[in-house]
Order: sequence, then structure tokens, then C-alpha cells
Amino acid sequence: MIVLTSPSANRDVERHYERLKHLASRHIASPRRHDIWFAEAEVAILALRQDALIHPLAPEHKIWGRKVRVTLFARGYRLLYEIHADMVWVLRVRAQAADPQTPWSGKRLSH
Repeated sequence: MIVLTSPSANRDVERHYERLKHLASRHIASPRRHDIWFAEAEVAILALRQDALIHPLAPEHKIWGRKVRVTLFARGYRLLYEIHADMVWVLRVRAQAADPQTPWSGKRLSH
């Protein structure tokens, strides 16, 4: 499958990376935690090429009215994605504690 990331997912990755980098600069997180987290995010996103169909529907699927799936990575983070034919569309990257009612702010992928 082809894996694409939405602009919202890209912003999520940047925001989480910068937050972890800031925590490291204040000695609240390990010095390289942000780089490790980023590598784990990349691995999780690329793994969807092979295993996108095995993950369950996300709690958001009921709220959003879409078949949004979820996979976990990096101890406490979730990738929210949809499958369209042979394409995986990563919608959001969220901390597990994030409110599931916050909608995806991107445009719908055309089929």
C-alpha cells in the first residue's frame, strides 16, 4: 500500500517533536527523546504499508462518521488513518490522552 500523510498529521508530528525537544532542553526529558520519538513515528507510519488492515477502528470513527483506524507507537501516541483502496491516509498523530472528539481538520480524500 501507498502511505500518505495529511497536512494535519504533518503538523502533529512537528508539534510533538518540538514539545519533546523543549522538554529535553529543560532537562525534563532525555536529551535525544525527540529524535527517538521521530524515528519511532516514521517506523510506525511506514509499517502501515504492510499492516494497515490489522489495526482496529479508532474511537473517533463513531464521532467522525468515517472508518478511521488506529495504531499505537512510542509509548503513548496514536496514528489515526483511513484506508482507500491501496492507499493509507494518515489523518492525525495524537497522544493517547487527546480528546477523541477533536475533529480532523483536513479535506476528505477523494476516492
